Amino acid sequence: MDTDPPLSRYLGQRWGKSVMFFVVCMALSSLSLVECGQCIWYDHCGQSERGHLNCAYNGSAKAISKEGIEILTHTCPELVSEFMTEDGQLDTCCNDQQALAMSRSLDMMKRFLVRCPACMRNLRIPFCYMTCSPQQTDFLEPVKHEPATHEHKKGHRMVTDMKFYLSKDFVDKVYASCRDVVSPSTNDRVMFCGDWGAARCTGERLFNYLGHFENNVYTPINIQYQYLRGLEESPEGILPLNQTAQPCNLELEGSIACSCADCHSSCPIIPDTWDMPGEPWIMFGYDGLAVAMALTAVLFSVSFLVIFAYCHKRNKRYTAVMVERSMRNPEEIRTAVGRRLAHLSDPQAQFAGEDENSLLHGRPTADMPEIVMHDELSVFERITNWTQATVDHLFTKWGTLCAHHPWKVMGIGLIVAASLCVGIIFLQITTDPVDLWAAPNSRARIEKDYYDENFEPFYRTAHIFIRPVGIESFEVDGETYGPVYNKTFLLEVLRLQNYITNELSSEVDEKNVFLSDICNKPLAPENNNCNIQSVLNFWQNDEATFNKSDVQHAKSCIGNAYQQHCMGSYGGPVLPHVALGGFLESNQTLSDDPNYLKANTLVITLPINNFFNKSLLKPALAWEKVFNEFMLKYSHPMMDIAFRTERSIEDELVRMSKSDVPTVIISYIIMFLYIALALGHTNQLKRLLISTKVTLGLGGVLIVLVSVFAAVGFYGYVGVPCTMLIIEVIPFLVLAVGVDNIFILVEAYAGLDRSEEDTRPQLIGRAVGAVGPSMLLSSISQSCCFFLGALSDMPAVRAFAMYAGMSLLINFVLQMTLFVSLFSLDVTREEDNRFDVCCCIRRSKVEKDSDTRFLHKVFETTYAPFLMRPWVRAVVIVVFMFWLCASVAMVPHIEIGLEEELSMPDDSYVLKYFEYLEKFGCVGAPVYFVLAHGYNFSDYDMQNKICSHLGCNKDALLIQLKLASQIPNRTFIAVPSSAWIDDYFEWSLEGKYCCRLHDNGSFCRRELEVSDPHDTNDNITVDPQSGVTEEPISYGGPNFEEVYKDVYNYDYNYGDLDYDYNLDTVSEEKPLSKKKEFDEDTKDYSYTYGETSVDYEAKNIDKLKKINTADSSKETVTTKAPSREAHLDDGWPDYNHNPVATITNAHHQNNKLVRTLRKRDIVSSACHSCPISPLPNNPFRPDPEVFYQYLPMFLKDNPDLYCPKAGHAAYGQSVKIRYDESGNPMIGASVFMTYHTVMRNSQQFYEALRAARAIADNITRTLNLVEKDGKLIPSGEMKYKVFPYSVFYVFYEQYLTIWEDTVRMLGISVVAVFFITLIMMGFDFSSSLIIMVMVVLIITNMGGLMYLWDISLNAISLVNLIVAIGISVEFCSHTTRAFAVSEADTRIIRAKKALVRMGPSVLSGITLSDMGVVVLAFANSKIFQVFYFRMYFGMVVIGALHGLILLPVLLSFVGPSRKVVHSNMPDRTANPSGSVQLEDMIDDQEKQCLTTTHTASVNNVPRNSTSSNNINSGTACNSKKGSRMSLNHNFDDMEDMNKKKTLTPSRHSNALSRHSLAKTDEELEQLNQ
Repeated sequence: MDTDPPLSRYLGQRWGKSVMFFVVCMALSSLSLVECGQCIWYDHCGQSERGHLNCAYNGSAKAISKEGIEILTHTCPELVSEFMTEDGQLDTCCNDQQALAMSRSLDMMKRFLVRCPACMRNLRIPFCYMTCSPQQTDFLEPVKHEPATHEHKKGHRMVTDMKFYLSKDFVDKVYASCRDVVSPSTNDRVMFCGDWGAARCTGERLFNYLGHFENNVYTPINIQYQYLRGLEESPEGILPLNQTAQPCNLELEGSIACSCADCHSSCPIIPDTWDMPGEPWIMFGYDGLAVAMALTAVLFSVSFLVIFAYCHKRNKRYTAVMVERSMRNPEEIRTAVGRRLAHLSDPQAQFAGEDENSLLHGRPTADMPEIVMHDELSVFERITNWTQATVDHLFTKWGTLCAHHPWKVMGIGLIVAASLCVGIIFLQITTDPVDLWAAPNSRARIEKDYYDENFEPFYRTAHIFIRPVGIESFEVDGETYGPVYNKTFLLEVLRLQNYITNELSSEVDEKNVFLSDICNKPLAPENNNCNIQSVLNFWQNDEATFNKSDVQHAKSCIGNAYQQHCMGSYGGPVLPHVALGGFLESNQTLSDDPNYLKANTLVITLPINNFFNKSLLKPALAWEKVFNEFMLKYSHPMMDIAFRTERSIEDELVRMSKSDVPTVIISYIIMFLYIALALGHTNQLKRLLISTKVTLGLGGVLIVLVSVFAAVGFYGYVGVPCTMLIIEVIPFLVLAVGVDNIFILVEAYAGLDRSEEDTRPQLIGRAVGAVGPSMLLSSISQSCCFFLGALSDMPAVRAFAMYAGMSLLINFVLQMTLFVSLFSLDVTREEDNRFDVCCCIRRSKVEKDSDTRFLHKVFETTYAPFLMRPWVRAVVIVVFMFWLCASVAMVPHIEIGLEEELSMPDDSYVLKYFEYLEKFGCVGAPVYFVLAHGYNFSDYDMQNKICSHLGCNKDALLIQLKLASQIPNRTFIAVPSSAWIDDYFEWSLEGKYCCRLHDNGSFCRRELEVSDPHDTNDNITVDPQSGVTEEPISYGGPNFEEVYKDVYNYDYNYGDLDYDYNLDTVSEEKPLSKKKEFDEDTKDYSYTYGETSVDYEAKNIDKLKKINTADSSKETVTTKAPSREAHLDDGWPDYNHNPVATITNAHHQNNKLVRTLRKRDIVSSACHSCPISPLPNNPFRPDPEVFYQYLPMFLKDNPDLYCPKAGHAAYGQSVKIRYDESGNPMIGASVFMTYHTVMRNSQQFYEALRAARAIADNITRTLNLVEKDGKLIPSGEMKYKVFPYSVFYVFYEQYLTIWEDTVRMLGISVVAVFFITLIMMGFDFSSSLIIMVMVVLIITNMGGLMYLWDISLNAISLVNLIVAIGISVEFCSHTTRAFAVSEADTRIIRAKKALVRMGPSVLSGITLSDMGVVVLAFANSKIFQVFYFRMYFGMVVIGALHGLILLPVLLSFVGPSRKVVHSNMPDRTANPSGSVQLEDMIDDQEKQCLTTTHTASVNNVPRNSTSSNNINSGTACNSKKGSRMSLNHNFDDMEDMNKKKTLTPSRHSNALSRHSLAKTDEELEQLNQ
């Protein structure tokens, strides 16, 4: 996700580096060279616009006064120590004035280098010796002279060019000690080398730039630095300056070593093991899990196939033995079987000395029905029998009732459903992403709320990427420039930018809103120009200035954006890494000093003020809308443009939802049509209009939709908000489950055995009793699964689970009422031969259709027999085992996250922006390390745990952030943090210009009439203390109620956030300029922008009259508006004019570009420095006792040339000031801001969050350490807390624990399915376990599909996986229960019957009806394509494969066994031998049936001639179907018997038919042999 940086943080150094080198070069302002002698200059002889020039002098050094000695002792102690004589005399080549000018220059330099005393010392040595050394001719050589310009120096000469010989080693060491010194507010290096910039700066380049008269506008003379490696390279008579340079990490001469923040050598070594990920599991050079799963699949398959083949072969052998012995003595084997089944033992041998068990040993006894007495049943078995019988009976009664009174039941059901649906009017829909995906009690949400309560929100931004088309890179002076520096291209971009920023407007409340009305203005009210981060702002967005310049200007500004001629019109710098793109190499970061000249993309960033009060955003939203519309229409042959505003994503999501509505509707229509047509069936064309069930199908679909609306209405009453995810997903889920139940019920009714005595209500009641329990089982399991899913911390997932669970419950209730009643009416219609839909039309009698359906016939005659073949079953197990192992190996490699591109329509302009941001963006999102309130900054030791200044702890907060920035590839921290506390230390100790008070204790604003540092009176009288920092004046604390009370209410907010958005300041008379084309350029591009075009011709603004007020000395002066010919006002105070100027150019009046800039008020000069004393043991640290007292002044003081450390622009929103009961200021929360590296995918975003939290947690532990016995130990309580905050954290936090959440949620759901199934099936553990295993297999294979089909794991896919659990239960529960209640003898037969009974309904009800999701593949949204089409299609296909292939095969192997329960034991007195006869196993009713038919089979009951899927029989004999045992021990023989419909031998037969024991002709031949 990308966020543009708050650029005002850079404004604290708006004079920054330019001032630094200005003051460095002030040391050169006394230069003038002579021809010979120990000195080369003495005294001032002239002055240029850059500074003073010194008189040429070739004599010996002269003694300097005591006042001068004091100045030099403070400024150049090394020079004084070296050349002062024992009697206290010091001969120098400078007088007091020169020493004072140098001291003032170095004092200004000190403002930037005070953080590193070693750097300050080393850098001032060359200037001290160059200015005042008594042996100047040893290392200085004059080159050029000019006549003196001072009147009293007529006849003298002054030097404008010279050579300065330095030791190269000394130069390199000086630069090394200063290289890492940074500005705390910007974290940019203070040292830079002109066009080389800070990144490519070296010692030689630094001094070359300082001395170059043309490149450095601050040096008064040209200095040719000569670098000598040794004396052998020195010219005759030259001894290069080579002083001792102090390393920045060492203490020397009593100074403090520089801290890690400004000296890399002072930083500890970061361990390579810091936060390193664990080593991956590798086996044989490959992924360990993949290898392990491959071995598991192979070993399992081999073992299974060997065991299966052995058992199959053994079964065939014992079958042959059984046949042979049954032919010899059928009566004895019959008796043996009876004894075996009755669990009776007889020690006597039955077959010539062989135990009866040997005859049956080869058969798996568990496959035979176990016959037990009722008293032998366990408690759970009795509960199972009672539960199944009771539930079947209740559903039968309920179905009969609904069929008897359909209209009454429907009426009551509709009233209840309608009452629930009314609750929709109370429904609340949540669309805020934060409320959707971040739990209120989550860490990210709590931290976000804390940040929002204490600080202002981050800016809104309008962002434009512009790439040149048809323009190549070029070279100038051997330097390669990227295509963006083409002047014609830049000119066209400038015109586009100026139109957007000055002319583009929207209308709000009948008033025009321009960018200037809503933009961020960091230095308001003094400078009311908009903050525009654009390369064109190097030229102050002025076409005339641009035309006069060349590409070298851009190079110079990129090297040092803080030069005055490079500063933007808003008064601050243009940051190259923000305004340029495409310059980073692969895996390169900003800390790697990239080459900005290689840029191939321009980036224009327009920060717009943001508010927590959304009502204040109306003007910004209106302007952003107009901006988007304009950019969509704009095109230019030289530009390839991508753009985005803050509202773009929301607008595109709304458009996407509207554009995908037709696709979703088509998808549902296809499913509805299929359901309506597939329910009916006919074999006769005459009954086509009668047998169809369009009305019933549509009624069933409407019931499904009503259940969804009823659930939504229910939660509308309760007050649970709804989400778009619920609206999009739940209808599909309920439709899948509900339609399956519809098909199952219709198929059950069609498969009933009917007799003439059966009535329609009885038949419907029997159908409901047969399938209602399984429908209840699946519905309750799925609902409980979803309700438990509501335990999720994620609001969207919780709401979805609650709505889904309630929808499924209501759907089941409505189906058991409304649909059963509607089905009864439809059956009545069909029996009455009435047309479907047009039920008023009735046909004459037509023959009834056959009850056999096509799918049912296919399953019965073809599919089920094929699937139950031995080799097919074995292959199925092996194939699914390999599939499972492959999925397990792939699941850990599923990507985590949700890429922003997926949320946009395929034709969205935002997709292009995302692409450009990923390819060409070079700056990451800002991150704030928030220090919670309660920290005591007035304690010196606690300050040391935070700051990075001199004397701070090596593990301080800012130092740790500095260290983190050194390994950006692991921490995602690009640069060190801003340090308001460090700048406050320096601001408070700067005694001249920064912290000053009126006599009444209120803050004294700096007067802009402070004398220019260039101006030094030649006839100056030197104050002995003038060269030294003024001693603070002892003064009591200020009255804070009066500190900021002045005529202009200085208490303005950061970024103009209290701007009056009633638009009273917007002129109602602001008309749009008339349409006019741009001026022609070299390529003659004539473009207009929207309805208007900008006229950038010079416009003169009439001078305003001066206004005098009684209580103020403010004056108003006139200026000219910016134009092509006239240079735009760059927003800087003009110190050569009245500092109290008001420039009005903020609004459009009469086609004139108007902006507002107010200069600071002139205040009374009766001000004095704040009474802040440095600590005795650390002169760089103010007294902690007054830390809070002056902090509010620091935060409201704007930076300028004289006080660049002022904190308003950079830190106005970094510290939350609170006041105690006495009105004394205290610090609440505070932030330390840095930036993340460029992040291009979801993984990098959530890993950045993880790393930031690791850093913050470590800082928190450090802050809470306490000293005990000289050691720091944990305090045992977290009294102080630091946490990171960035705008994207709240959205990506879920991915830190997404795996744990997924496993927990799916685990809870699966366990819930198991226990609910266990209870609903009467504690049938085996069936419940099989259902749970099947659900786990389906979910695991869904994970494999996600990996193969590039479906990432996130909240949406997690919801879909929970849906998959519900669908999986639907695929498995019906078939498993049909198997459990089947009365067939063997598992294979029971699995076959269960598949034939439920398979067609599962296939037609779930699989085929949900194939309408295929239409979603053509949706306009990637979200629908990936997370709905791919996942829904996958769960339907995978569920069908498992439910229709694997589940029956698995049941045939390990399905629950069946027990035949008898209430009476056989009469032992009638059979004293104790042997159990087969008659003992048959009750009286069966005996009567057998006596009546004389053809009853002991192998199986004859099949009904009309239907092979009979659920019950209409006769008493058939009602006991399946209760008898089979003597045929070959499972597969049943197939041939059923196909041939041959009667088995009677109970009194003396021989068994061989044909009943052989499956094939080959086996029969073997048996005959």
